[in-house]
Amino acid sequence: MLIGCLLNNPSLSLRPDTPLTKADFAPQEFHKILFVCISHLAKAGVTDITELEIDNFIDKYEAQKEVLQDSNYYEFITTVKELANLDNFDFYYNTIRKFSLLRELKSKGHDISKYYDETEEEEKAQRQLEQWTIKDILNDIDHEASLFRNKYDINFVRNEMTAGEDTEELIEEFEQAPAFGSFLTSPYLTQLYMGLCRGHLIMNSSPAGTGKTRMMIADLCGISIDTLWNEEMNDFIKNPNYDGCGLFIHSELASRKEINPMFLACVSGVNVKHITMGQLTKEEKARVVKAGEILQRNNMILCDMPDFTSANIKRKIEDCVKNYGTTTIGFDYLQLQSAISAEYKATTSIPAREDLVLRALATDLKTYAEEYNVAIMTASQLNGMEKQMEFPDESCLSSSKAIKQKLDGACITLSAKDRPKECKMVEPYLKRKGFGDDNKPNIITYVYKARFGEYADQKIKVWRRFDRATLRNIDFFCTDQYNQLISIPKPVLEGEF
Repeated sequence: MLIGCLLNNPSLSLRPDTPLTKADFAPQEFHKILFVCISHLAKAGVTDITELEIDNFIDKYEAQKEVLQDSNYYEFITTVKELANLDNFDFYYNTIRKFSLLRELKSKGHDISKYYDETEEEEKAQRQLEQWTIKDILNDIDHEASLFRNKYDINFVRNEMTAGEDTEELIEEFEQAPAFGSFLTSPYLTQLYMGLCRGHLIMNSSPAGTGKTRMMIADLCGISIDTLWNEEMNDFIKNPNYDGCGLFIHSELASRKEINPMFLACVSGVNVKHITMGQLTKEEKARVVKAGEILQRNNMILCDMPDFTSANIKRKIEDCVKNYGTTTIGFDYLQLQSAISAEYKATTSIPAREDLVLRALATDLKTYAEEYNVAIMTASQLNGMEKQMEFPDESCLSSSKAIKQKLDGACITLSAKDRPKECKMVEPYLKRKGFGDDNKPNIITYVYKARFGEYADQKIKVWRRFDRATLRNIDFFCTDQYNQLISIPKPVLEGEF
């Protein structure tokens, strides 16, 4: 009947919304040959096909003509043209296509008995098939596939559970290990972020020269070095905040003569300039030598990767996790360069626009944090808008403010001397507390995202003093976005150094 419709209206074989191929007629060689003839004639512009047009077309194909003759095609064409009802074309079409779908599914090893049971009588199997549309069959197959995907493909659905299950076990897990990560050098940031947790990505953004690299190194040492110099104890003491080895990936400074001295200064508490200028006293030299031994023992890896790509970052993280048990990573910093741009373009076939590339890189860093169960810190530059804003936020990022979506914690740190208006508003408090010029905040950190903290919906400023020479931090107080003092508890680390 479908062939009869095509003979009466050959253009139906060319309609894009009802595609047909010779595979749809393959079970019957006779039908398949007729369809091929009809398709060619339709493309040639024939509007009504009789046995005469078929005869003229097939005449030069001896083998195919013989098949048609064996099936008495003259009589067949006349009969089906009379019986076929063009109004029923969609019914004929869908039935044929259903069988084509079932044949292909069967050829690929799929059990089709649910839709058409070939062991049953044909009439019963046909009624069974009538209960299914092509869309129904495809949806059913997709559903079965999704069950397996949910179970086995962690990139599709990482995990699936019913809310509320294993509640008592979950409570016990939190009682034994609260959802609070490692301490940062800033107690207030630690409280706002609920610590630096594995699987999390945090970012600190600053203008060039503010010290964001040193702040990151300070945080990394505070988590990944098991022994640190304590000024009050005048000795190296065990770090109760230690959580495993660290990795520092950087791209602009020389590891040995520019990055390594900062780590030595942080662990030893010795002024970094004394190290780099060769001005160490005998006592300081002994401390720095000891710091070097501590750093080596802790497998703190410094990786200079000027032409970084996302794939290379992943490879280095995987290598350090496997070989050293690395748990905390500093990536300094999100920036556009030729290698990452080329990788993005090759992967996506999209022009490597800065905002798109860096958003993709932030997305990958978050993925790696979760995949390898590590905590990642990163940084970025600013675009200058922070100079006009009362409370700088993601709109000040030099790359893409969409990066915020992938961050678990995010802040902007500015020099206090560049914010005279705000400093003037807190000046009465500083005088009342007796803070002098050498003992008052020199940086202000603007926290604009803290996904898991109890203050997540508030814009909070942390007033701090960061010593760029020894990479030590002091937190003074917190204010809201209007510079009004607010009370936020400082978390206390047991055995704090």
